[in-house]
Amino acid sequence: MSVRVTLIALVIASGALVTASLAARFLGIQINVSRSMPYYLWRETSRLPIERGSVVSFCPTLDQTQQAANSASWLSKAACPAGVMPVLKPIAAVAGDQVLVRDEGITVNGVFLENSSRHNDSSLRSEIVAEGSYRVETGQVWLVSTFHPSSLDSRYYGPVVINQIGGVFCPMSIKPYAYAC
Repeated sequence: MSVRVTLIALVIASGALVTASLAARFLGIQINVSRSMPYYLWRETSRLPIERGSVVSFCPTLDQTQQAANSASWLSKAACPAGVMPVLKPIAAVAGDQVLVRDEGITVNGVFLENSSRHNDSSLRSEIVAEGSYRVETGQVWLVSTFHPSSLDSRYYGPVVINQIGGVFCPMSIKPYAYAC
């Protein structure tokens, strides 16, 4: 194959990829690229209700982003105000819930969340939220992924303000995982 044909093929493929990406965003489809949730296509179902168990798209703040910036290249160059890609996380606690934060893991209303321990051995995991008991305030949620034990979520940066949430998402192709959809 000649260099010219190869270049034309690359331009066409790039154009198709950009077009597909824009179409997916327009249709409310997000590709999960973090290890916190399964690597699949997720479809936006609504902006409400925001309830415990729902998987939401979340735009980290600049402070939350700086924790991940050193080693999480998938966060860079995207649509959130802090200049990063939105991430998908499940809601673990809502207004009125009691959250207990310990290095061993997170407990919500007396129920321990598996895979929620904090890892203090990495510069990525600098603690922002101290160990202790927290009542979730109105307008806040706690996002904790139990899918992957190293998720960067509320176990490190505490409650998330609801206006950081972009929408509620459901998996398009996942049968073994039961998310509130």
